[in-house]
Amino acid sequence: MSNSSTEYNRMPQLMIYRIVTDQGFAPHISKGYLSLTICKPYIRMSAKVGDYVLALVAQSNKNLPRQTRRENKHFLVAYLFKVTEVVPMEKYEAWCKVHSPEKICTEDFFEGDCQYGENLAWRPGPHGPEHKNRNTGGRNSIISTEYAAWKSKHPHVLTDEEIAGLGLTREIIRKIGIGQKYIDFPHTDVADTLINSWKEEQRGGKRNKSSTRKKNRKN
Repeated sequence: MSNSSTEYNRMPQLMIYRIVTDQGFAPHISKGYLSLTICKPYIRMSAKVGDYVLALVAQSNKNLPRQTRRENKHFLVAYLFKVTEVVPMEKYEAWCKVHSPEKICTEDFFEGDCQYGENLAWRPGPHGPEHKNRNTGGRNSIISTEYAAWKSKHPHVLTDEEIAGLGLTREIIRKIGIGQKYIDFPHTDVADTLINSWKEEQRGGKRNKSSTRKKNRKN
């Protein structure tokens, strides 16, 4: 069904783009799986297991926090993830049925990112039929279980140390537009640390919510 078991035998790539619209569809998160199945066809066509994707926030993003400092506007990260599985789009619905049925669009549910079945026919969902050729041209859904999802409303501001650790410079990031940029990515430690730090924050938040519920029950 996918090439997740294929041995990764080339240097990882860091694929960078700016996310203009962040409505929860691209990427889409459900059941601990982040998937990119619509939008960014060139990234989906090129990505291999072991690559990383960095989604910076575009200045035109309507979810961009109003209090964002001018000096930080280029360096806001909405998503960072490691590709852990690549699924051909015609097999993505079958994958979703096993792993995350909530991703499947139906006549009554348009909130997923699985708009195209085995025959890649369009059905109602986040994108209209005019987007079909562009979406299916990406050939694959790329999936991750190793991700950080700050999202555009609460983006992470990259520090100088993180920028350098990602193999980038402030000047390179400033020049990145809404297309995509690929760089060789031999050192993934900083990316992995950012992802793990986000996961820890999420676990801490869940623990705090659980503790609050227990206190409320006692009261």
